[in-house]
Amino acid sequence: MIDGVVDYRGFAARLARACETAEGRDTLLADFHREWGFAGTVAEPADPTALGELGRTVLGFAPPAALIAWLAHPHNSFLAEPGLYETYLTWLPDDEDEPFVAAAATGHRGMYVFMAENQYCCEWAFSLDDIDRGLADPPVYVGTSEDADSWEVQSRSFTEWVIQVAIIRVLIDTAERWTWPDDVPAHPRPPALGTVLPEIGLLPWKELGNEVHFFGGEDTIVLHLPHSEGGELYDIEVFGRTEEAMLHTARLLHPGAEAN
Repeated sequence: MIDGVVDYRGFAARLARACETAEGRDTLLADFHREWGFAGTVAEPADPTALGELGRTVLGFAPPAALIAWLAHPHNSFLAEPGLYETYLTWLPDDEDEPFVAAAATGHRGMYVFMAENQYCCEWAFSLDDIDRGLADPPVYVGTSEDADSWEVQSRSFTEWVIQVAIIRVLIDTAERWTWPDDVPAHPRPPALGTVLPEIGLLPWKELGNEVHFFGGEDTIVLHLPHSEGGELYDIEVFGRTEEAMLHTARLLHPGAEAN
């Protein structure tokens, strides 16, 4: 884990700068995982040039450059520990699956699905319109191939999606965690959220009927689920790089917070 305090109150600007270049995107992905103590790396990273050529040959178009770079990145936590993600990588068809290349999508020429939740309750895709435009780091959509009207923007770029899914899937395994106590009614939106704990530049995470919002503090990231009736995630959860930071941020939200 990287030493020193990492202030996620400024993460939105950091993310925006990183998304400007391929080098910035690669560096952010590596640094973010190190910051949260994820030590797993891909033993033999793939060659990005070969992956790009394979994708173009099999799919008939060039997959986005940011996707290829992620697939070849040594700090790809999905490839290092896929069990954390509970998803399938579908960027290329295999012997059993049909290509997920032209799923129906209202308002789009089609969707190129690159990953699906284990039970296909939701899928993540690029619009073929964005691929036609040659966008290196295009928006990511969430929906299902079975419902043409389901697709909506999940992330403004693939890089943002990688950070979002790492927060949801990886930090739950590597970080100190504080969850709003079951015996205390959850506040619809504690005053600290959006003020002393600003948003970190990510759109809400949409999965299984939930909509999770992201906020940042010193050495902490806060997840807030405003509407949780029937949801399977949480009302408020604090991920901390240290227990001290976790409790400090938790007490900004709930003054009586104790480690749980």
